Amino acid sequence: MSKNSTVTAEATIGLAYRESDFYASGFGIYPIGKLQFRHYYNFQRRADLGKRIAENSGNYIAPTVGLQSGTAVIGDLDYTSDFFGVAGAVYGLQRVGKKGLSFRFEVGPAYFFDEFDDDFGLFLAIKLGWVVRKRN
Repeated sequence: MSKNSTVTAEATIGLAYRESDFYASGFGIYPIGKLQFRHYYNFQRRADLGKRIAENSGNYIAPTVGLQSGTAVIGDLDYTSDFFGVAGAVYGLQRVGKKGLSFRFEVGPAYFFDEFDDDFGLFLAIKLGWVVRKRN
């Protein structure tokens, strides 16, 4: 691993809502796990331009694997499959502001699968959050 690479493991939740005249309507909150090996490739260019690189604020490429439960931990919208998986490669950008506001965008080709079906498609993720840390 280099100084411009990180291994990222995260646990998060996903929300789904369905309104339908033909199927049962409902909502669900699902656990999701994701693992990535990120290579940040533009730290030096950002630093040379006087832009922030602290807390890995930069652009990256990353192989990505993820797994989501098909059973809601909260709500009544359960899927037929017990799980959903994804494996792919993404281009991403991550920015963390001085006050802790965090933004991440990822997109790339991926292989999606569950216990009944599989297909290729486009992986897209957007995350807005807050980095909790001690302020000086």
